[in-house]
Amino acid sequence: MPNSVSFVITIFHVTAIGIERAIAVLFPFHVSRIFTPYRVKWMLLGLYLFGSVPVWPYYYRMTYRWVFLPTVSRTVAMPISTDFYFNNIQVILDYVNYFVNNTTTTVPIILIFICSSLIIFQLNRIKTNELSNKTSKHKKEIKVVKMLLVVCLVSFMVLVPEYVLHSYLVYYLDELSWNFHNLVSFLVPVVYQVNACVNFFIYITMSSKFAETYKSIVGCGRKSFSKK
Repeated sequence: MPNSVSFVITIFHVTAIGIERAIAVLFPFHVSRIFTPYRVKWMLLGLYLFGSVPVWPYYYRMTYRWVFLPTVSRTVAMPISTDFYFNNIQVILDYVNYFVNNTTTTVPIILIFICSSLIIFQLNRIKTNELSNKTSKHKKEIKVVKMLLVVCLVSFMVLVPEYVLHSYLVYYLDELSWNFHNLVSFLVPVVYQVNACVNFFIYITMSSKFAETYKSIVGCGRKSFSKK
């Protein structure tokens, strides 16, 4: 389950970014008081716990049984369902499908959409002449807000089709063919990986500081490698 836990925690990170940026845009004089370093540390700890603890039934879903295959004359480990999962399969499936999926996908999608809409609405209120009167510090802050807004919007566009595919997979499982089931199961993690890769290019293209830091790190690596 490490891959699923990583997906969930990534979604929670983007959701937290959207909430923090929305509050920063709507209440700029209160954001530093609300998101103190102490509170942010506890919030991150809560995100990691809530991203890993609710899926605990899946940790006990499968086990291994050693089976001898006479055709190849080898003993291999065959994955089988545990007694705990087999005896409580319906309860576990209902818990995962209705509680875990909604709290890790549906709720973040709604929050990201609401926060992104609020940020867009607030940014549109800043007119061009008002932006020209802003200091360089304020302009950088607005640029950061726009960059993180793009991160939230990309995650939202990725999560929506993933959510539709996964919901279709969960609620219409009996009506689906095995090939379509495998296709959807393959596409869901691929979509998550695409989202994670896109974030890097967003930071590179929209954050000059990130790009300069990345170039300096790569440049130092090349210099040290050339000296060797």
